[in-house]
Amino acid sequence: MNMKKQWAAWCRRVRCSLADCSAVALLIGAGVLMLIGVIVRGVCGSPYQSGMMFAFDRLMPPVWAMTLLWMLWYALLGAAWARVMFDRRCDPGTQAVKYRGGMTFLAMLFLGYLWYPVFFCAARPFLGALIVLGVLALCILTALCYIKLFRGVAVILLLHAVFLIWMLILNFAVVFCG
Repeated sequence: MNMKKQWAAWCRRVRCSLADCSAVALLIGAGVLMLIGVIVRGVCGSPYQSGMMFAFDRLMPPVWAMTLLWMLWYALLGAAWARVMFDRRCDPGTQAVKYRGGMTFLAMLFLGYLWYPVFFCAARPFLGALIVLGVLALCILTALCYIKLFRGVAVILLLHAVFLIWMLILNFAVVFCG
């Protein structure tokens, strides 16, 4: 198959997968997770106050970049969650994958939201590292669950796993160097 046919087939698959989920559902999913992230950060305060306490301010990007990165991840994860949960296919195999992956996805989000107050508010970097390891394991497990039916969601989750590895490095830097 030549490149032009492959590109056309890929574009057709993307259009079909987007047609399976409404844009409103994607926006609502992204908005809900972003709102929860803003609430958690608002309750716990700025990460840069703790950064000064842990003396890892050299590892963190500027405030605007960190805020943009967090909001982008929550928006992408929310859109990915909405893409899966509002999929219109009704066959039993898809439903089983959708809900099994949905449970691990929600557990991953819960632990992800738990990490911020544990690391920045409670100042428990080792416990934060254990939480990030759990989130990373759940993220990879969820991506593997969705890889066949929802490839775009699996790619977002694997990219999120790379971000989680950076968070794990940050946690271990604080534990062993702080």
